[in-house]
Amino acid sequence: MKIVVDKDAIKRMENEVPMNQDFLLHLDDGQGIDFHEHVSCGLTLHFRLLSVANHTKYPEYEIQAESNIGPIYLKDYSSMYLDTENTIRLGSYGEYQLIGIYSGNIDANLSVSRYD
Repeated sequence: MKIVVDKDAIKRMENEVPMNQDFLLHLDDGQGIDFHEHVSCGLTLHFRLLSVANHTKYPEYEIQAESNIGPIYLKDYSSMYLDTENTIRLGSYGEYQLIGIYSGNIDANLSVSRYD
């Protein structure tokens, strides 16, 4: 699996999160990080790209996707929602979008943040 972050998205991310840390692509499903916090229930998928100091602190993120910003780790079952090739880009309003080569729009409002 591959995730390409386009240059405009990288430029914005550099101002928002430490780019020298590990990245987790977290499916907001109530499992893993923030399992105790509010989780929405609906028919839409929502992912968060989280910058973390050390991905090994989160063993449930065991799948590694290749990326031009370094490896991105995700839970094994959340990979079923992604295509073999995916792109993170900025939408027309500046929002992050997760796009699959076959599926098209996977998450029209991908969150990108630091997680400590």
